[in-house]
Formats: sequence, C-alpha cells, structure tokens
Amino acid sequence: MDFNQPFFKFYKTKKLTKFVDMETIVIQTDIKKAKAIKHFLEAFDVSFSSEASDKSTNSEKSPYNPEFVKKIRERQKSAREGNVVEYTEELRKELFGDKD
Repeated sequence: MDFNQPFFKFYKTKKLTKFVDMETIVIQTDIKKAKAIKHFLEAFDVSFSSEASDKSTNSEKSPYNPEFVKKIRERQKSAREGNVVEYTEELRKELFGDKD
C-alpha cells in the first residue's frame, strides 16, 4: 500500500475527519490508568475529552437513602480519626466462639 497516494495525503491533513465515521467509547477507571490511556490516545493523535467523576457532587439522584449515606460518612470520618477496633484472635473468639 502506497501511503503517498493522494487519499492518504488528504487524510493526513485531517481534512477528511468530517467524512470518517466516529465512535464514542466510555471508559471508567482510576486516575492513574486514565492518565496512561490519555497518553496513549495523544501518542496516536486521537482527539478525546475527559470528565472527572466526583460522586459527592453528582447531580444525579442517588439510589441510597440520604440518612444511610450520612451515617456511613460519619463512620468514615470517625475511622480516619482513629476510632477503630483491631480484629484480633481474641476478638474473633469472643464474637464467634472457640471454633477452629
């Protein structure tokens, strides 16, 4: 295949983009992988847009009860402050009995 043919020269100038079929791909991943994917797309000169997903400011209605979410967030904050119970062998025996 000769890439110096007029068609390929025309395509390389990106004047053909409006005639090329486009496809949208939605990828949901963590920030580290997203950065790698963005670098990959940039290397292949693929146009893309990205949007950070922040669950706390999500305008969509949450399927969870707001009171439940509030309790979970309070418990998370409490755990970050060090209010936790260490799971030990003694605690396991106390909770579940002395089964081996």
